[in-house]
Amino acid sequence: MKKFLLLLIAACMLITCFACGGNGSGGNNDPIKRPPGKKWDALPEYDGGGTDFRISTRGHYGAMEVVVDDETSENIVDQALVLRNAKVEDRYSVFIVRQDNDGAQYAHLNQVLTDCTMQADKFDLAMTYVYESAPLITNGFVLNWNNLKYTHLDESHWIQGMNRKFSVRDAIYTAISKMCISTVGQTVAMYYNRDLGDQWKGEEFSDDLIATILDGGWTYDKLMSIVNEYNFDDATGDGRTADDGFGYFMSYDWHIDTWHAAWQIPMIENDPKEGLKDVYWSEKLTTFVDRMHTMYYQTPGIFYGTQGEARAAFSTRKALFVADDLNASINYYNNYVEDNFTIIPQPKFDENQDRYYSAMFDNYSVMSIPITAHADIVSLLVEALSISSEMHVYPAYKHDALQGQATSDVDSMFDTVLESVSWDIGTLLHSKIPFMDMVRVDVRTNPDGTQIKNSYDAIKDDVQEALEEIMTAFDEFQEN
Repeated sequence: MKKFLLLLIAACMLITCFACGGNGSGGNNDPIKRPPGKKWDALPEYDGGGTDFRISTRGHYGAMEVVVDDETSENIVDQALVLRNAKVEDRYSVFIVRQDNDGAQYAHLNQVLTDCTMQADKFDLAMTYVYESAPLITNGFVLNWNNLKYTHLDESHWIQGMNRKFSVRDAIYTAISKMCISTVGQTVAMYYNRDLGDQWKGEEFSDDLIATILDGGWTYDKLMSIVNEYNFDDATGDGRTADDGFGYFMSYDWHIDTWHAAWQIPMIENDPKEGLKDVYWSEKLTTFVDRMHTMYYQTPGIFYGTQGEARAAFSTRKALFVADDLNASINYYNNYVEDNFTIIPQPKFDENQDRYYSAMFDNYSVMSIPITAHADIVSLLVEALSISSEMHVYPAYKHDALQGQATSDVDSMFDTVLESVSWDIGTLLHSKIPFMDMVRVDVRTNPDGTQIKNSYDAIKDDVQEALEEIMTAFDEFQEN
């Protein structure tokens, strides 16, 4: 109790701002239905007797979302996480234990699957990468969140729009609450070097760009007109190389995937009654593919490389625009970019798109509970952690850290980016249905021209079989 009281005093230093707005149609700002404090007070009591609550996680995400590495850290998000855990541990007499796993692709998921197959009862909650989590569903290894006694997915401490997308009929096995602050950090935006833009065409250029975005006129064509005019600066006199300056330095990896969401190009339709349907192939998709080939191979003002190379180009004034996740604003740009930069949304597909949409890189956390767990106890503790995360961790990360500490320019549009996040269940099902990275693979392997129609035709029958298997699993295991 003494530790808890000390943490409460320390928490007075935290500035926790709640965003009560949001449009209710998605994004990370679901409307608050009840004040978090009242929800916390209304939680039922339970005495865990000092037992461990074991959360299986991976890579650096454990320190970000579960238990911090250093409880004396002065980092505002670390302090909020310590406070959250202390509140739950003190109230329910449990110890929150972080189980670290290898963060490499599928390493953690394979360990979780092994433990579940053996019914080893080694963890109470798994926080896995979204893109690799489908086998947990199809093997019937995890519980249906809709059946859990203390779980209230309709409340604002759960990311409601996301959970609706990841449900099939009456079942959801991989849910997302405000414990999962990686959903915020992995949200993608564009970074604009305002000083470089002002140097190029004067301050009115930046003012006009911001006005265009606010007026809804920020489109692919507008971006390309700027990039083509900016072209590239042959700084070394040896032709177009990575050492030159470019209008846009595009990463040659996951960024290609994000345009599905930004341009509203669906992969899997998730109908509440009919279930899952392949809607990947469309005229809009072919336009998307053609644009990617144009941007990567036919536009002198664009250069490409890894995400790390894109960051380095931006920090050394060799790129007017880059795209990256928001977490990088804290961990990289705020430390290494001396110029003023402005965070803006990815452009619209065209002027007919109703609004800006944001994507997430696919490394954020989804949560699942193994069938070996004590369902009621885990449901209660996750509910408590999620409510306390909404009270402390989520606002500390989203508002105090991102918007308070990492905003280089007052015109940065964090709210526009975060309130417009768009999801597709195809991301969750990626290990079974590889639509998410098909355009990326096509761009990287076919620089002389797209072959995506052949690639799609080669797997479409397998996709249909996989969808039927997945729907069967959602229905078969929904009583778990």
